[in-house]
Amino acid sequence: MKRIELELKPDSEIIVKRCGGSLHLKGWDQEKARIDFPHNEDNYSQKGNQVIISSTSDCLMRVPTDVLLKVEKVGGDASVSNIAGAISIQAVNGNVTLRRVGSAAAERISGNLTARDLSGDFNVQRVNGNTTLRNIQGALIAEDVSGNLSIREAGPRVEAKAGGNANLRLSLSSEADYQISCGGNAYCRIEGPIDAKVSLKSGGRSIFLHTEDGSQNLDSETHELSFGNGKSSLNIDAGGDIDFRSKEVLDEFRFSADIDFADDFGGMVEDISDQVGAQMEAQLEALNSQLESLSERMQSSGDKAVRRAQKKVEAAQRSLENRLRARNLGARGRGPKSSGTGFIFTHSAEPVSEEERMKVLQMVQEKKISVDEAEILLATLEGRETPTKGKDKES
Repeated sequence: MKRIELELKPDSEIIVKRCGGSLHLKGWDQEKARIDFPHNEDNYSQKGNQVIISSTSDCLMRVPTDVLLKVEKVGGDASVSNIAGAISIQAVNGNVTLRRVGSAAAERISGNLTARDLSGDFNVQRVNGNTTLRNIQGALIAEDVSGNLSIREAGPRVEAKAGGNANLRLSLSSEADYQISCGGNAYCRIEGPIDAKVSLKSGGRSIFLHTEDGSQNLDSETHELSFGNGKSSLNIDAGGDIDFRSKEVLDEFRFSADIDFADDFGGMVEDISDQVGAQMEAQLEALNSQLESLSERMQSSGDKAVRRAQKKVEAAQRSLENRLRARNLGARGRGPKSSGTGFIFTHSAEPVSEEERMKVLQMVQEKKISVDEAEILLATLEGRETPTKGKDKES
């Protein structure tokens, strides 16, 4: 592994020209960039305020939180977190994960897209897989999503189009304009006070309403509702059925009975994965420091014991790197295996750590999840097939 450290200015720009494998980039509170390459032939260049990166396989980076980031081409998955500057992504052949970032724009994503906690606008042109969006504070535009679309909390403007189903959890208390269309079914839950005009269009001629006025099953293609002064507007155009509900009267579910659990469960998996990832990264840092210290000793001494210790640390370092990447992908059941040497992004069935297991057991004890749900969560973290018990209950 080759490690590069570069001092950066506050207005620096990071340009990833090419990453043949997967890209993992995270902001930190230091005024320098740290780049880990698995191969010595991977390179970089620094020209003024620009740092240009090119890697034949995977690439791990730590950069100041205020940098500007431009990603041109990634062969595997891309993960970006804790970046306040503007982010531009051209093409990613795998999945994309954005978390705790500022404004972002993406042109083409071949896999799935997950974006959470964006403080600015988000514009994505094309996603071939599913798209999950959480807490987008600025304007949100998703021009073409081939799979399912899930949105939970967004800013004042949303324009989104999906080929699959749409799962929406929104607030309509302030002035907002939401235009959403999907090829499949649409489930919409409005949280908090509602002040909006709502227009629904169902290609399946089936609209279910659950509001303070009661429940209705409408055999109709279109329906309009008005709440409060109608300051906001919500238009939903679905190729299939529509299920529209307000939070105050959610006492049962229809065809989307498991959507709340799926959202919360998915977030739970991500939170646990984040905690484990942070612990593993801290261990990796300790191993890197130990390896540097051993290298210094080797330069001043020919001690065979030092050399043996260095080999052991290097082996532990490689093992931890592989587990960290596998955890980043495996906890979400993501992506194909990448080929080549270096950082190995595989997802083999590896045992859950004791910390993870105790966290899950604690949630069971606190009755946050059931025993069956705990079994599914542990299976998800290990990368195994999730249990099918109760899966076909409704069919």
